[in-house]
Amino acid sequence: MNTDKIIRDIVSRRSPDGSYLVISLNSSEAKKIILQYSDISVEESGYLLVVKSRSRRVIEELARKLLARGFLVVK
Repeated sequence: MNTDKIIRDIVSRRSPDGSYLVISLNSSEAKKIILQYSDISVEESGYLLVVKSRSRRVIEELARKLLARGFLVVK
């Protein structure tokens, strides 16, 4: 699947409260990438991290970085 299509799919969906969501593997390197951004909420759920933000730009940048490093979880 092409990178742009994956990113478009992620930013086209929102949670019921209007936030954008990214699902990542739970690793120390992924956490370092995620914590570079402000205005996000991170919840740990076993081996996954659920990242939530109201900013489409932040989620898009974060998803690209996580995808490039193999941490982004896609269907």
